[in-house]
Amino acid sequence: MRSRPSKSTTLTTQEGDDWHGGAVFYSPRKLASLRARKAAELDEAAEQQLQKARDRERKAAEAAEKKRSQEAAKVARQQAKIAKDAEE
Repeated sequence: MRSRPSKSTTLTTQEGDDWHGGAVFYSPRKLASLRARKAAELDEAAEQQLQKARDRERKAAEAAEKKRSQEAAKVARQQAKIAKDAEE
């Protein structure tokens, strides 16, 4: 069986209309800064994903709490109605 090729990402270094896809050579310092920037972008994306997950969990917990309070209010109204009917 053939192994799947590992996915590699390219460092986007050229921005604007100056670059048209040709080969460009960079100094080790420039490559290091680009790799650091790419790592920071990946970290930020992971943090945003984690924050979205936390927000979803918080929203679900709030909805569950609201549903519980509504159910408790409904039960209280029903009990009050039963008590009122029993008095009559």
